[in-house]
Amino acid sequence: MKSVTHLAIGALTYTNYLMLSGNKIDILDIPIVLTFSVLPDIDISSSKISSKLRNIPLNLIIYGVLSIFSLIILYMCLVKQSISYYYILSVPAMIVFLKLFSKNKTLKKISLSLFFVFLYYIFYKYSKVGSTKNIFLFLAVLPYFTHRSLSHSIISVIIIAVTLYPLSMTDTLKSYYTAALISYSSHLFLGDIFTKKGIKLFYPLSKKDVSFNVFKSPKIYNNLDTPFLIIYGIFSIFIFLNFFAK
Repeated sequence: MKSVTHLAIGALTYTNYLMLSGNKIDILDIPIVLTFSVLPDIDISSSKISSKLRNIPLNLIIYGVLSIFSLIILYMCLVKQSISYYYILSVPAMIVFLKLFSKNKTLKKISLSLFFVFLYYIFYKYSKVGSTKNIFLFLAVLPYFTHRSLSHSIISVIIIAVTLYPLSMTDTLKSYYTAALISYSSHLFLGDIFTKKGIKLFYPLSKKDVSFNVFKSPKIYNNLDTPFLIIYGIFSIFIFLNFFAK
């Protein structure tokens, strides 16, 4: 499943949650939803599909994640002023890593892992976020697993839920927790599980692929990206109208 489809599914799922719950959106919910909707595919560099997608550089995915995390760090640092200015140093550091190691897949994995370890250290040293920082250690190991295994399992959802749980204990951060958990789960349970390949839902207890293969025709399945992209555009309009309401 293409990343744009996962983005659309995550965005639409969170939109439904907002409409049913009556909650208002925080502007930071947007990059969180976009990030966690595609986050399970952080293991894609170790998958067979990555070789078939060689015409789409993996760097685009990495830089996309970097850009979103950069926006989050800058927003939390400059706007909300809830974290130290030291966080900004992680942005140029990651750019240097990506530039040096962009031509080697193994080094890409190492540089990405080092980046997440660095973020963990920053959060450990200069913030009081409790177990939330442990999510970076989890992300640091995911690139070394085969595609649609650990990152696409129930255990990964539990890890995300547990590590980010402290956010739900604070009223101002509760929506971030909900956005992350819903969008990450949508990737698995409303996305890849409906593909022919499916996902290793019970990994590492079982390596069997679980699939509710609804779309038998690859042509029909691939063409779903266009309407999803259109719906995603409608979602974006909804987001801004809802945010600037009142």
